[in-house]
Amino acid sequence: MHEPDAGWASRSVTAALVQASALGIGAFHLVLAGAVVISHTRGGLEPLVLALHALAAVLSAAVFWRPLPAVVYLLPLYGALVADFCIAQSPSSALACAATWCAIMAVGAPILFWRGWPAAVIPGASLGMMVGAVVLSHEDWGSRLPVFLGISGLGIIAISIGFVHPLRRFAARADVLADEALSARRQVAASRDSTRRRADHSRLVHDTIINTLGAIAAGTSDEDRDIVRRRCEQDVHVISALHRGEAEGERGLFEAVDALASVQWTGMPEARFLHLEEQFPRYVRVALRGAVTELVRNAVLHARSSQISIDIAGHARGVTVTVTDNGVGFDLSQAGWGLSESVLGRTRDAGIAVDLSAAPGSGTRAVLSVDTDAWLGVLPTASWDAAPAVRRIKVVACWHWALVLVVFGFFSDLVFEYPNRGASLLATALVAGACLAAALFLRGGRTLPAAMALVLIAAVQVGFWWEFLGVDQGRHAAYLWQPVSLSPLVIVVIIGARTLIPAIVAMVGLVVTGVVLGPVTQGFSDAGAVVTVAAVLEVAQCVGWLMFTRVLEMVATQATADRMRAVEAQVEVEGRTAVEASLGDWAASGALRALDLLALIASGVVEPSDGAIRARCAEEERYLRQILLLSPDLIHASRWIVRALDEARQRSIALTVRGGDEDLPEAVADVFGAMIVDVIRTTAAGSDVTMTLFAGSDPALSIVGPRDLKAPRPPESEAEKQWTVRRQILGEQALVEVLAR
Repeated sequence: MHEPDAGWASRSVTAALVQASALGIGAFHLVLAGAVVISHTRGGLEPLVLALHALAAVLSAAVFWRPLPAVVYLLPLYGALVADFCIAQSPSSALACAATWCAIMAVGAPILFWRGWPAAVIPGASLGMMVGAVVLSHEDWGSRLPVFLGISGLGIIAISIGFVHPLRRFAARADVLADEALSARRQVAASRDSTRRRADHSRLVHDTIINTLGAIAAGTSDEDRDIVRRRCEQDVHVISALHRGEAEGERGLFEAVDALASVQWTGMPEARFLHLEEQFPRYVRVALRGAVTELVRNAVLHARSSQISIDIAGHARGVTVTVTDNGVGFDLSQAGWGLSESVLGRTRDAGIAVDLSAAPGSGTRAVLSVDTDAWLGVLPTASWDAAPAVRRIKVVACWHWALVLVVFGFFSDLVFEYPNRGASLLATALVAGACLAAALFLRGGRTLPAAMALVLIAAVQVGFWWEFLGVDQGRHAAYLWQPVSLSPLVIVVIIGARTLIPAIVAMVGLVVTGVVLGPVTQGFSDAGAVVTVAAVLEVAQCVGWLMFTRVLEMVATQATADRMRAVEAQVEVEGRTAVEASLGDWAASGALRALDLLALIASGVVEPSDGAIRARCAEEERYLRQILLLSPDLIHASRWIVRALDEARQRSIALTVRGGDEDLPEAVADVFGAMIVDVIRTTAAGSDVTMTLFAGSDPALSIVGPRDLKAPRPPESEAEKQWTVRRQILGEQALVEVLAR
């Protein structure tokens, strides 16, 4: 029924057309079965035909409720219509008129949801089959009804093409726009998520390896030896598992804090907090735990606190955690990386509000507030609302349907010989004029005023009266009636009014009008039955349209939800890729050497109080803190920068890299990175080198070093095409500039 790679809008439109058609055709069978019962028939085949309609109605319901092929209800419908024509006794009977009207509308159905040869062959073949059934089974009827059936059927085929092709084109454009919007949002969400994950990784390295190295470098007593070794063992376990790609078991806040220090807990009990915490997104839980443990770690290591308390208080939209210590305090303006990133940076990225107060000699107090409204603003999602596009699809479908039906109405009025052509023309003109007036009111996405809705409701009843007069009150050539011509008026009310009440009033009024003009005025004759059948078919069309809009909304909601899950999965994959890249950066930077040192301390091979070990820890700490200064946004450039820093460290070169927060394109980063590493490898040991990366539309690299600094060579295959390398001497220094063209 639709291409497997079609977008959400195309799939939604096709599914809505199939299900709405199934509902409408099911209604046709009920109307046709009623016409069989009230009409005079021939051949004594009424029970068989009624059974056929019942079976076909059940199949239509099955297609409506389950995604079955449309052929399941189309073929039984065509067969039932042929049977109806065969048993009808006269062309003016309710059965003949109902079968004619249903056949005309049914021949266009395959065009609505099929493409290619089925849409080209089946409508014409089914129309020919039904016209042939009339001609062969009723030679005494003459040619008027078969000609009307054939010409009107061809007209409906043209109407279906004129309706569905623009609708499909609009849906295809909506798919393209949705894909572009989701792609842009995915890129933003993936970038935010990748940056957050890389930052979290850096914070974890700071909270474990770097802090432990700093503590050992600052000196430890023999009494603390076992504590230091346990801490080294724990850090080695956490970071090694992370580098192996193993997910760290998520500890609760109470467990994580109690592993660091003795803390006085007040407020909410642990069991209740754990239950509340489960409602938070995982990254919010991780951020809260990381920030609180860093505050406790700072209180123990730096503030020399003897008392630490944590109070947890719940509120309507989350929880507040207050960490207080009686340590030496500090000047907030002199906060280091640990506080600014491991606490403030973590909480900022997770939407956790922090109120921090501290002063030298007065301890520290931090209030962390987790609020649902706050974290929803920082969720790394790629959400997109399909409702406006669905609304536009419904509007486009409505006006195309109205246009093609009005054109066909005038065509039919002028081509066929109506008993009262003037009344029929008036009915069509009324539909055209009322739709045009409603379009003026609905411009700019406005809703129908109550007065205009009443006008449309009245127009439905007046139009039905004029159509009734057009076929001489159903007494002569009643099959010339157009039982779909008034549906645009009700459809405009459906899409334009604030509620469905006006549309329901219009449809109920149509049924009442049909009963009044039919059985009440004409009695239980063929003419009276024809009028009632016409009214019911008009209402069935409107109900089918209403179902089309509802199914469109439901399928669109499901399709966009599926698309969102796919996009979120892509964001997750890209986030994991960013973490893997970050892990690779830390490995390339030589951070694993620091991990090996901590492993030696943990195993007891070396003593943490040894002067040489403390010096090595101090050196590793200084180096890793330099890596921390790299922005987590530098996904492509950072892997080369850390490699260059490690090369420089091994060659005793003082390398300073400036890069800002804007990343380079991957291809440019690879070229610049290879040049940086090449310069470090060819520069004399003990030199000072400063490198600056410029991102943006014109990426550039500048290198300042000793006078004998060699200019790097760009890739040979692209040297003349994309890169410009300039070298100049400035006193005792050399300046090399690399520009990307």
